Amino acid sequence: MHPILKNFRTISYFVLAWILVTAIHVSILAIFYQALNIQALADGIIFNLLLAIIALGLWYPVRFMQSEERNTLILGINHIGIAFLSITLWLTVGYFVLESMFRNDTEFLNFLDQSMPWRIASGVLLYLIILLVYYLILYYSNLQEKIRMEGELKALVKESELNMLKSQINPHFLFNSLNSINALILADHQKAQNMIIRLSEFLRYALKYHQKDKTRLREEIYNMNLYLDIEKIRFGEKLVIENEVPEAYGKCFLPNMILQPLIENAIKHGVYESTEAVSIVLECFREGDFLVISIRNTFDPDQPGKKGNGMGLKNVQNRLKLIYNRSDLFSYHKENNIFITELRIPFEV
Repeated sequence: MHPILKNFRTISYFVLAWILVTAIHVSILAIFYQALNIQALADGIIFNLLLAIIALGLWYPVRFMQSEERNTLILGINHIGIAFLSITLWLTVGYFVLESMFRNDTEFLNFLDQSMPWRIASGVLLYLIILLVYYLILYYSNLQEKIRMEGELKALVKESELNMLKSQINPHFLFNSLNSINALILADHQKAQNMIIRLSEFLRYALKYHQKDKTRLREEIYNMNLYLDIEKIRFGEKLVIENEVPEAYGKCFLPNMILQPLIENAIKHGVYESTEAVSIVLECFREGDFLVISIRNTFDPDQPGKKGNGMGLKNVQNRLKLIYNRSDLFSYHKENNIFITELRIPFEV
């Protein structure tokens, strides 16, 4: 699309620019060449109207030459040729029109002949200005296209990385659950059946929201409770859950499937090796522009705990960094016999 003719605003700018050029042209003729007002006005309008039309047409060869692979020498030769043809056409048509209008005005016709060097010089200058404007437009357009393509590429990379992280989380939990179901089938058929039902609901939720980046906190807690129902079947009274999340924060948004790996980590390192009941406490509060979600679990310091590579916690940290472009939204530490993980989610409802 022609950059000048694409909308009313650019057309208005173009018209105003040529009105200004015409006014300067007429003023120069009236002041320095002492041309009569009517001749000066006709001269300015005719020549600048023709040049404006030629300027519109110059976009197409400029655009064509910019899109083709050409060296600097060939590009310069082409522009010299186009400039010669454009200025020749401009002067010939303009001279013919003015000669027809003022054929009986010998003094003005002599002025036309004598002013040709000046007109050629001004034509070359205006041609170079038009080229500069068009090349600036092309440069800006190419820059915007490059920025857009880089943005799309970053979005695709971000989406693929998030999908990769999710694919690492879900199968890990699924394998653990299937192993537990296998162990329960012979020992307690009813518990195995209940666990399969809960697992089915959990996977349905995970698949439903697989393509969404964020979900509401109340939906994430519902999903977390499905997971905990499965784990309670495995651990019974050893697993104690305390949910201290105010209902007022249920509408807040956070990355989906972000709590499950933290709860899984708490169970893995707190419940597995403990002989006593282990409490997992979920808290939530607002701190400035952030929604802070804290998960605390007790553990037995005398037990070695279950070994792991920390993939769950790394995935959580990486997901938050990819989604919010910040690396300070996740932390964890130990206080006495309590392991604490903390999410800081930008407050969003």
